[in-house]
Amino acid sequence: MRMSLKAKLQTIAGVIALLSMPILYIGGISGNGFLEVLGFLMLAFAMLSTPAMKLLMKEQQQTLSRSERARQQAGRL
Repeated sequence: MRMSLKAKLQTIAGVIALLSMPILYIGGISGNGFLEVLGFLMLAFAMLSTPAMKLLMKEQQQTLSRSERARQQAGRL
C-alpha cells in the first residue's frame, strides 16, 4: 500500500515536531541559545507545514478547475 504525498509530508512533519522537543528542552536547560533557536525553528516548521500544504493544494485545485473551464470553452468555439 502506497502513502500519498500529503500523508508522507505530514508524517515527516510529525517526526520533526517530536524531535524538536528534546532539542528545545536541552537548549533551555543548558542555556545554549543555538539549540533553543534550532528547536524552535524545527517546531515552527512542523506546525506550519500542514496549513501551508492545505493552501497549496487548494490553489492547485483552483488552477486545475480554471484550466478545465478553458478547455470546455475552447471546445465550444
